Amino acid sequence: MKEIVLQEKLNSIRNEMSHLWGAMFIVGGGSLAMLLNGSSVIYYILSFLGIIITLVFFNNYFSRRNELFQMFKELRVKNEYKIIKQYYGCNFCCICTDLLYI
Repeated sequence: MKEIVLQEKLNSIRNEMSHLWGAMFIVGGGSLAMLLNGSSVIYYILSFLGIIITLVFFNNYFSRRNELFQMFKELRVKNEYKIIKQYYGCNFCCICTDLLYI
């Protein structure tokens, strides 16, 4: 049961990171487009606001990444490689083994 809960938490963090990454590019790209093509003060204000929101998304993304790596370290200490293997769905490729030694 504990194994399933931990795997669901890993999946939740991974999905949240995916959404943050996509939102960061959409908001950041739109902000840069408005900044470069804007002709009024409103466009400049909105583009700077979008850049600030992008930086918040960027910070949140890497805090989730650190949380994910911390969970991997804890699993490595407990020798629960099966959960990491299920998370990546592979037989310990180079990415998985690199994450185990972080």
